[in-house]
Amino acid sequence: MKKNNVLTVLASLILLVSCSDDFLDKQPFGVTASDEFFANEQDALLAINGAYEELSKFKHGGRNEINAFDATGLMWSGNVQEHPDLTSYFGVVRDFLIDPEDDLTNHNWWRGYVGIQRANQVIQNVPGIEDIDTGLRDRIIGEAYFLRALYYHYMVMWYGGVPIVDRLLDPGNEADFVIPRSTKEETLALAKSDLEKAETMLPTSYSNDDLGRATRGAAKALLLKVLLWQQDYPAALAKAQEIEGMGYALVDEYTSLFDGTNENSTESVFEIQFAAAGGQETGSSLSLIYGPNGEGMVPNGGWGFVRPLPDLVNEFEDGDSRKAATLFEPGDTFTRNNGDVITFEDRVGGTGFGVRKYVTDPPDGATVGINYAPQNFHEIRYAEVILLYAEALLRNNQKDAAVAQINRVRARPSVDLPAHDPGTLTDQQAWEALYHEYRVELALEARFGYALRRWGIAAEWYASKAGVDGNLASFENFTPGKDEVLPIPQRQIDFSVGTLDQNPGH
Repeated sequence: MKKNNVLTVLASLILLVSCSDDFLDKQPFGVTASDEFFANEQDALLAINGAYEELSKFKHGGRNEINAFDATGLMWSGNVQEHPDLTSYFGVVRDFLIDPEDDLTNHNWWRGYVGIQRANQVIQNVPGIEDIDTGLRDRIIGEAYFLRALYYHYMVMWYGGVPIVDRLLDPGNEADFVIPRSTKEETLALAKSDLEKAETMLPTSYSNDDLGRATRGAAKALLLKVLLWQQDYPAALAKAQEIEGMGYALVDEYTSLFDGTNENSTESVFEIQFAAAGGQETGSSLSLIYGPNGEGMVPNGGWGFVRPLPDLVNEFEDGDSRKAATLFEPGDTFTRNNGDVITFEDRVGGTGFGVRKYVTDPPDGATVGINYAPQNFHEIRYAEVILLYAEALLRNNQKDAAVAQINRVRARPSVDLPAHDPGTLTDQQAWEALYHEYRVELALEARFGYALRRWGIAAEWYASKAGVDGNLASFENFTPGKDEVLPIPQRQIDFSVGTLDQNPGH
């Protein structure tokens, strides 16, 4: 068999090990320029920067180069409806009608393995560099372990078990490219192992020039998630308690997390970094693609890729200031940098609501194209870690302590909602309080849909929402045992000549 017919991991994966203008020449999957490239400290830094760079691309599902936009997570959340032009692209995910031939599932797969292979380049080649400070060398390898675990974490959430590629492949050996799927448990075990290595190799913080790189706290927080997915609840609780002593804290003003005024703050555990530089499109596109369509709040009108659904709006309690920070209701206003005040009217006749979170006017001097927004994207923030801590406590039958953690999130000064009384809540009510807080605190951050699957309540939740209104009727399509994951891309199955098997029901 020819190699291009048996490649099971990626049909055409290319190696790009540096960032921006420093890309190496494109090479086929497994063919590296490492003998010439990995010679010194600068080469190692370029390689790890390339592994970070893929974070801005790999989750968006292939609809343009959308930075940090997790189409799958948003569609699974039950919080949004897609733009009508994207029904066949994103809507099929929300309606549980996605086909193995669809572009989104193939794009997620392809991009995930690009990131994994970039991390593998660092893990395999940087240890052999002699012209490098040993402390920096170990830190860079730790960063690569963290990133590889992050990519595999998403691959598990999207597909379940996937082929494990934890080394560079030999282009002269066809058998090296025939990689069957590992189980979900085996894939999570690799992520856990990588994060345990990263914990010991990463620093707790960085100076200004290196802000945004993975820290020890980021490795512990991601490991906490992995342990919850593995249902190792005692270990998850112990890991959450370790993070508590690391100095993270909620910021006072919720809105400041998303408008670019409070980046890399005490609440930041791991942020994907963006900057709006004059003459370059180096910012995020979230403001443009989230910006309400046709309202004139942002340059190019706002694309309105997703529109909040009434069920999400109704989830917010009366007096919860996070609602106004998350979405626009008719009559809400937005002030542009030039002083113009725009009133939201839902001019395109969408759901009646617009996205507010992450929507900003570009700063002076920024190049106005697609990627002009300056604010970073929170991949992991401390509010979520607190809620993961509450989850671990509930799993360990510590209801009162769990409710206390939920109350910490509600007590943020700009939120200041009444505390739950643990003495009046049953265990089930405590879980429901967690579900609610997770949904509103992290709304439009593409977390809730994955959490439904981790909690094991996806089928129950989607069924409970299917009859709420017409926007949610398609939730009736959810099939337990099938729609917890995406289909394996058909083109990958075809390339594998039967080595890869399809997810059940797809």
